[in-house]
Amino acid sequence: MERTRATTLVAVASVSTAVCLIALRLWEMRGGAPVRVPLLLAVVLVLVAGVVLALGWRVRRFTLGRADLEPIVAARILALAKACAVVGALQVGYLLAQLLLVVGHVEAPEPRAQAWACGLGLLGAGTLVAASLIAEWWCRVPKDDDRDDDPDDSGPEDDIGVHPW
Repeated sequence: MERTRATTLVAVASVSTAVCLIALRLWEMRGGAPVRVPLLLAVVLVLVAGVVLALGWRVRRFTLGRADLEPIVAARILALAKACAVVGALQVGYLLAQLLLVVGHVEAPEPRAQAWACGLGLLGAGTLVAASLIAEWWCRVPKDDDRDDDPDDSGPEDDIGVHPW
């Protein structure tokens, strides 16, 4: 499984920002009540980041030979870390769109509170992305010392799907 690329996360956050900004503006133009960001969102995002880090550390201990863990569990933790990185990027986009909507009106108390909630949520979402990428890094399999990395001496397992031309 490939590592999550930063460009992918930036693209997800950018598209999320654009889509959410358009959708929220249309919602408000049609007379919908402004969508509020709860302060609890930042707390939840940081808690999820802590869980992802704890699970990633468990896999790290397994790859170092210090703990027992089923390989399927390690693969599931890796999938969780990848999913949380994307969800964190989506949250960054959503919260950035919310912040862009209220940044021009921060003189009033309600938009100011909304801006603070969005800012704290952005910190939480950034923490989730960072924790997920760290956990994903901890889930990598170390190189096998017994394997010869000579490309001319690869076995038939290594040549599946690879054509010499």
